[in-house]
Amino acid sequence: MEEKAPLISVIVPVYNVESYLNQCIESVVHQTYSSLEIILVNDGSTDSSPDICEKWRGLDNRIKLIHKKNGGLSSARNAALDITNAPYVTFVDSDDYIHPRMIEFLYKKLIELDADFSFCGFEKTYEDLSEFPDKIGNDATQKLNRRGLFAGLYGDKRINYVCVCGKLYKRNIFDGLRFIEGRINEDEAIAHEIISRVDSAAVSYSPLYYYRQTQSSITRGKYRLKNLDCFYAKEERLDYFIKHNSEFELDARKDIFWTAIYNLQRALLDLNGDELETVANRVKEILNKHVYGKVSISEFDGLDMIWFILSRLSVVTACKLRNMLKVGG
Repeated sequence: MEEKAPLISVIVPVYNVESYLNQCIESVVHQTYSSLEIILVNDGSTDSSPDICEKWRGLDNRIKLIHKKNGGLSSARNAALDITNAPYVTFVDSDDYIHPRMIEFLYKKLIELDADFSFCGFEKTYEDLSEFPDKIGNDATQKLNRRGLFAGLYGDKRINYVCVCGKLYKRNIFDGLRFIEGRINEDEAIAHEIISRVDSAAVSYSPLYYYRQTQSSITRGKYRLKNLDCFYAKEERLDYFIKHNSEFELDARKDIFWTAIYNLQRALLDLNGDELETVANRVKEILNKHVYGKVSISEFDGLDMIWFILSRLSVVTACKLRNMLKVGG
C-alpha cells in the first residue's frame, strides 16, 4: 500500500488584494502536490477579498478561512501558524503566485537531501503568466549547513535567504517562534532566528515563486518613518552574532552601514522638516553605535571606501551626493 503524502500547510495572508487574489489561490489549489491544508487569513480587508476567499472555500474543502481584525502581515501569518498541525508549512503572499510544481519540488528536495527546509528562486513578473516552464530544477540543488545559510544573508542572492516565501519548512521550526507583530521588514527580523534553529537546507535557484511587481512595488512608495523598523532586525541579528562570537559579525556591521545609507538617501528624496531630521538622527545614532570605530576603512574596497570616508565626515552630505550622482538609493 502506497504511503500517504504528508500534509503541507500553505499560509496565505490576505489584505485588500482583490485584483490578484484569484490567481494566487488558483496557483495553490492547482499544485501537483495535492495533500494540502490551505489557510487563507483575511486580515481585515475592506475590498472584495473576503468574498473571494469565501468563494474559494466553497469550491475546495482543503481551504480553511480565518477572518480577523487588521493586524498586519506578521499577525496574519501567526494566526495561521497557531492553528496548523501539518508537519510542513509554506508561505505565499496573496499578490504573488507559484509554479504548479513548486510545492512538489520543494518537498522532494527537502526529503532527498534530508534538510530542515528547502527553497527555490524568485521570478519578478510584470504580467500574469499563462504558461509555465515545463522543465524545472535544471540547476544543481545543494545542501547548505547553518554557516552557509548565514553567509547567504550577505551574498548576491540574499533575497532568497531572507524571504520566507518560496520555502518549505518543517513546522517544528516555528515551535515557540513567531513573526514580530507591529513592524515591517518582518522577514528580515526572523531570518536569522530560523537559520539558528536548523542544521541544513536544500537550496535551489530555480525560479518557481512569482513575485508580482505592481506599480507600488516598482516605485516602492513614499519613504515613511515606519521604514526605520528595518534597523531593529539588523541590530537583533548583529546582537545574535556578537553573542555567539560569529564570523559574520563584520558582515552584519557592514550591512547596517549600507542599510543606513540607503534609508537616508530615500528619506532625503521623500521627506523634509522634522521627519527628515528624525531619520538623519537615527542613521547617525546607528552608525556611531555599530559601525564607526568598529569597522575599519580597510574593510571597504574602491568606491565603497570613498563613500565610507565621506560618510564619516558628513553622512547627510555623502547621501545627498549619492542621490545627485544617482548612486544607490
